Amino acid sequence: MANMKAVDFNYYREEYYGDSIPQEEFKKYEKKARAHVSGLTFGKIDVMDVDEDEKVKDCICAIADIIYKNDAIPSAKYGISSESTDGHSVSYGKAKTKEELSDEILSAVQLYLTDSGLLYGGVDICLTAKNW
Repeated sequence: MANMKAVDFNYYREEYYGDSIPQEEFKKYEKKARAHVSGLTFGKIDVMDVDEDEKVKDCICAIADIIYKNDAIPSAKYGISSESTDGHSVSYGKAKTKEELSDEILSAVQLYLTDSGLLYGGVDICLTAKNW
């Protein structure tokens, strides 16, 4: 069984239709996203031949987008989320908490991989048993 290759920027732009992550930053976010997917699939994407599985690639792209967008909010330059002129009250947006980010990532994994069998945490006889 071969390890799944990294999702490349061309797939991200042309097949997933992603437009958030700049090409020079894509590898970094693809790697982070792959680590999340690997963890949530119990390492199955690391040992299964899923190179051509579009659902897995799309999931990695979606999570890369989520992480990139969260990282793109610099702590010193949060966007204004609301403003009041009379009393001069300004509220700023902020990056998601770890819990919020984890929930969003889990939702993306479930969206793309629910019916793939990759989220099953039990023993898969076909992958683990050699002499049954």
